[in-house]
Amino acid sequence: MKILKFSHYSFKSFIPDLCSVIAKLLTDPCPEVKNKLCDFIKNLSEQIGKEIGPHSKQIVLSLCKNLSHNHNKVRKNTIIVIKPFI
Repeated sequence: MKILKFSHYSFKSFIPDLCSVIAKLLTDPCPEVKNKLCDFIKNLSEQIGKEIGPHSKQIVLSLCKNLSHNHNKVRKNTIIVIKPFI
């Protein structure tokens, strides 16, 4: 979470790329990766607020796929994270 220590202005231009990377990482089958990413997305959206909105489509689509994951915790974290985007 060290990236979130910076001012949101310092990586504002990287938000589209960051969202793309997050969306691709969410396809990883490992539940631990998915849960860590959910925590990261939650913190990121709290830090940069509405600026992530226009770029969040990729993330939301990847999160929706996690709603059918075998692990309950992954599904629960996904619902918690996706709620502010809806």
